[in-house]
Amino acid sequence: MAIFRRAIKTAAPTIDPRIRERIVFSSTVKVPQKIIELFEIVFSKVADQIENDKITNLPKVNCILTRKREVSIVLGDEEVAICCTLCIYPIDKWLLKYSEIQICAIITEELCHVFWGIENEYDVCYKVWEVVRRISPEVKIEELYNMDEAKRLGRK
Repeated sequence: MAIFRRAIKTAAPTIDPRIRERIVFSSTVKVPQKIIELFEIVFSKVADQIENDKITNLPKVNCILTRKREVSIVLGDEEVAICCTLCIYPIDKWLLKYSEIQICAIITEELCHVFWGIENEYDVCYKVWEVVRRISPEVKIEELYNMDEAKRLGRK
């Protein structure tokens, strides 16, 4: 079984039962309680949106929290190859740099890429906004994204 190098035992969010079997949560850093709470909110609202959109056959995803913006994977002795989907969250500056609703959007975006299969950076903004409005109905998309930048990134 592959492992993430430097993974530690730390407090982790409770994952909504509707998506629990699809998410593996790991961390290389002690996770602040506020970040745990935000992940729990996002997991719940993503599950609500998945249910609303009637999405089935969700892929499995590994959510990894890290400080150094890098992750190292070590294969088990018997493994000759692995295939996995990763959402890597470098959380070290989140609480200093972003509002809580922006952090929710950051978490949500990677899950939207995976669960809805949205590759385009511009298109995913709208699905993220749809999910995040379940948390904060009044939030405007411009509070979450620079749409000109998202449009530029979406063209690549």
